[in-house]
Amino acid sequence: MLARLAFLVPALLAAAVTCVFAERGQRAHFPTTPIPAAADDSSRAANELMGFLRGIYGGVDNWAKLEGMRYYITYKIPGPDSTKVSEWTEAQMVWVHDRPRVRIDNSNDSTVVVVTGDTTYVRRAGVWSTDPEVIAQARALALESSWLIRMPWNLLDYSLKRRLDPPYVKDGPLSVRIEYGPGQDRPEGTRVWVRFDPPNYAARTIRWYDPGSKNWYLLELSNDQRRYGWTWATHRTLRASDSEGKPGPVILEAEVEDMQLDNAMPVQVLAPPGGVAVRAASPDSVRTR
Repeated sequence: MLARLAFLVPALLAAAVTCVFAERGQRAHFPTTPIPAAADDSSRAANELMGFLRGIYGGVDNWAKLEGMRYYITYKIPGPDSTKVSEWTEAQMVWVHDRPRVRIDNSNDSTVVVVTGDTTYVRRAGVWSTDPEVIAQARALALESSWLIRMPWNLLDYSLKRRLDPPYVKDGPLSVRIEYGPGQDRPEGTRVWVRFDPPNYAARTIRWYDPGSKNWYLLELSNDQRRYGWTWATHRTLRASDSEGKPGPVILEAEVEDMQLDNAMPVQVLAPPGGVAVRAASPDSVRTR
């Protein structure tokens, strides 16, 4: 009974206010919370299906409380005969809300990359760089790390143009194509296909077209781990690809270790002492999220 009364209170109050305004010959006005318009109806359908993935990636409450993630990642570049050509390890710190915020420390050569909003710091060989090419390359890699860690939550954006490609079939994989425009999370003209596979519907592959290099890439995700309701792949394999998604030669492999989910990230590391800040020239990668 109490529960029913509690449910009726808002309605009764609204009716009472409406009556008062009616007696005064005025129209009652109630503030409304607008629902963002999707890019189009097909985007809305893709958004609804992706909404079911939130439970695999922490859930709404955990995502809201989470501030960021800290982990180590080891990259390996193979040679043509599968021999190791290069290997290095990075400590990465990625904030998951608001503007892009990333810190990367390379343990092999002491390179430091810090991205916070439209500002980038890069230190190599003990010197803070202002070289535009060095800055742009380091920034792009840091923003890739941010985009990947925030996925799929960053795909639940009503302004994004998304498609179910191919169309979803019950109990089959969920594949979503995202087309990025100006001022969005990735450079304008980028097209990304993300595939989530049953039974748990964690992300398995990410294929994309890079408008800068005009190349296709395929990222394969495997060896999932799970903590506090959050799922992440500890192994990543990046391949060359084509418009059909055919796997090509391996470009690099990466292994994620010691993943820490943090609700109180150390913001002081985003302002390195003596660092030389360089502002991004392009607005595409600095959108406040």
